[in-house]
Amino acid sequence: MDQRRPDRLIQTRKKHALVGRASDAFPSGHAMHAGALASILTGSETRSPPWLWSAFGALAMTRVAALAHWPSGVAAGFAAGVGVGRLWRRIRPLR
Repeated sequence: MDQRRPDRLIQTRKKHALVGRASDAFPSGHAMHAGALASILTGSETRSPPWLWSAFGALAMTRVAALAHWPSGVAAGFAAGVGVGRLWRRIRPLR
């Protein structure tokens, strides 16, 4: 969509590299991938570790710490990824 990235709006003491296009903050593509992967892995026949969702959620939240996305963009990306992962499991069930 058309939302400005936090690294363009928030002034920090430490200089950091600007990431992505300035108006491309919503949703987070990295968080979408993390949500999809978590959804696919937890739906497999193998026993997934109970901390898997927390690990992928924390990984997605690093995008907020890097000032690349707002928390709402990360949450929306993660949720969309979970939806894509569940849809994928319906189309191609893991064996």
